[in-house]
Amino acid sequence: MPKKFEILDCSVRNIVDSRGTLTVEATVRLQEATGVSSAPSGASTGETEVKAFPQGGALSSRDIFFKEVRKGIIGMNALDQAGFDSYLENVDGSGNFSVIGGNLATALSIANARAVANALQIPLY
Repeated sequence: MPKKFEILDCSVRNIVDSRGTLTVEATVRLQEATGVSSAPSGASTGETEVKAFPQGGALSSRDIFFKEVRKGIIGMNALDQAGFDSYLENVDGSGNFSVIGGNLATALSIANARAVANALQIPLY
């Protein structure tokens, strides 16, 4: 793995979305680039949908990130997007992101993709 694609740091903070609802914003930092993404909650809440947040909401999602998720991301190869996403699924283990929250997983995944695109100096689409 080229050193410039090693994930050096990642963080999550709570922000307020356009509906005035608390959500999460994730940042993934590489040697030469950073990616940031947030994930507001959708309006639908069908029983087969991914859970936006674990029990306790966006604040719990942030706390779980720092206690359970972050340590496994540091040092990962950011180029391996499938591996990154698989890690999030595995650390959650529920099948519907009810443990870490789908919003956290989405924000982290997109932040990683943006960090790689920024490092490669290409648009993300």
